[in-house]
Amino acid sequence: METNVKKREWVKTVAIIFLAVMLVLTFFSNTIMNHSLPEVATANVTSGTINAKIRGQGTVSANETYDVTIKQTRKVASIKVKAGQEVAAGDVLFTLEAEESDELKQAQTDLESMELNYEKSLIAASTEAARENREVQKLQETYNDLLAQYHQYSNKDASQIAKEKAAADAKLKELQADSKTAQSDYEARVAEKTELEAEASELKTHIASLKAVMDKQDEIVAAQDTLYQDQIRYLNDYNRLMELAGQNPQVAMSYARYPEQFANMLTEQDLAGTTGDSKTADPKLARAQEIATAYTTLTKDQSNIDSLTAERDNMIYDIDGVRDYSQVESEYRYAYNEYDAVKRELDSFDNETSRLKKLAEDAAQAVTDQQEVVDKLASAGTLADQVKSAKQALEDKIFEQSLSDGSSLDLEAAKKAIDEKKADIEKLTQNADETEVKAKVAGTVSNIAITAGSNANAETPLITLNLTDRGYTVKISVTNDQAKKVRVGDNAELVNYWYGGDIQATLENITNDPQNPGKGRLLVFRLTGDVEPDTNLTLSIGQKSANYDCIVPNSAVRTDSNGTFVLAITVKSSPLGNRYTATRVDVQELAKDDTNTAVTGLSSGDFVITTSTKPIEAGTQVRLVDNG
Repeated sequence: METNVKKREWVKTVAIIFLAVMLVLTFFSNTIMNHSLPEVATANVTSGTINAKIRGQGTVSANETYDVTIKQTRKVASIKVKAGQEVAAGDVLFTLEAEESDELKQAQTDLESMELNYEKSLIAASTEAARENREVQKLQETYNDLLAQYHQYSNKDASQIAKEKAAADAKLKELQADSKTAQSDYEARVAEKTELEAEASELKTHIASLKAVMDKQDEIVAAQDTLYQDQIRYLNDYNRLMELAGQNPQVAMSYARYPEQFANMLTEQDLAGTTGDSKTADPKLARAQEIATAYTTLTKDQSNIDSLTAERDNMIYDIDGVRDYSQVESEYRYAYNEYDAVKRELDSFDNETSRLKKLAEDAAQAVTDQQEVVDKLASAGTLADQVKSAKQALEDKIFEQSLSDGSSLDLEAAKKAIDEKKADIEKLTQNADETEVKAKVAGTVSNIAITAGSNANAETPLITLNLTDRGYTVKISVTNDQAKKVRVGDNAELVNYWYGGDIQATLENITNDPQNPGKGRLLVFRLTGDVEPDTNLTLSIGQKSANYDCIVPNSAVRTDSNGTFVLAITVKSSPLGNRYTATRVDVQELAKDDTNTAVTGLSSGDFVITTSTKPIEAGTQVRLVDNG
């Protein structure tokens, strides 16, 4: 009995546990199921505006470019332009070192080797032919003799000698012109020195004349001082005599010359004013002599002053530019300063004169030296022509012989190869001395592929010019669908282009995109206005904005073989919560921009699926991100 009771308790316990577990599973079944469903993000169907435009970026490029090249490899000396700089036809783009090109050096080396081999073959052939033909022997001797004489001057051929002679003649003319200029400068300097020396001499004479006047003025001042001193001593007696003479100078002079008669007159008039000195034999005569001496002394002093003044005035009259003595001292200072300046210039004049003389002498010597070069080249040219003629005669005679070993044919072939190589060198040397590379067309520098000091390779683009007068374009990559929404001739707008100038972009062509064949297209826009090459532009092109009732994100729109559709969310309520199911709704696209699409077939307030964590299709039960 007790055993049965225990069994019933155990069964009861198991039943309770089972029911509890079932109850828990029932309550949490919705949550467990949700974790196994695809999680989706949704968006609400709204009304709004669609800006159905295509945006894209591209780099501005010129419609046409011009590559600057040179024909020979040369070293670059300096670059005269920079990227973005506008240049006109004829502007210097870069300069080259004044040296021969690599191609010319190699051609000259090849020619020397070919001529050496030819000379060896010619000597060998002529030696062999001379054994059988006396005429060949004479021609060979003549050629060898002329060649030996020619080698005393040069080892180059007649054409090279002629070029060097022409260059030497041109240089001689330049040196002669330089020498003439240097000699003229020196002679002008000597003439200028002569003028300065003459000016200094004139100033020195002028100063001496002014100094003589000033010395004469000093004599006048000294004479005036003497007069002043004598007046202190003799003025009273002088005035008395003049008073007695009735202020008549002639009478006064007569009294002074004859003091005895003057003494008698003083006695008669008792005007002697004697002092009563008993030692004086004749006090009246002594007094008369004193008065006469006073008159004579003062008269002589004044006469001396008048004479000196007259001499001074005559001296002033002979001096140009001076009217009276008040101008003498200032003129003396001015003339002395002028003389001092000229003297200083003369003191330093010889250094420059010596320099100009040395330049003239050096220039004359350069002319002499160059004349020797010209004469030597003239002699070498004459001999070169003679050597050429002798060589030609020897060659013709050997070729006539038609030697059995075929050496004449080899010589003819070698000679032809030498002539061809000389022609090549002739072409290479035509512009070999040019050191400036100039723009042949106007444009804007877009690329510089060389640097100063580097080698500029022949026939290689060194600088690229954008031909600005040919216009600019920009290319934008779009999808095939986007390309269908625009037409050639449509205008595009610049996006976020605030700092540049005014630019107009017009769709000029729609072509295949080589980077995305079959799937993409290129929109080619023609640009006008203030265009800067190599600028990155963002363009917008397409329809104008419009309002629509139903707008969904682009990610919500799907397509299959049956057309365009969206997966909308439908809700079904249950005792354990809401169930969400993806339901297909067919729609028609009305307009589309970069983010949204306007459609028909939906109502405002519907929810559409935009993304999911797993692939879904119509009828798939899903869980919402917000419900997770």
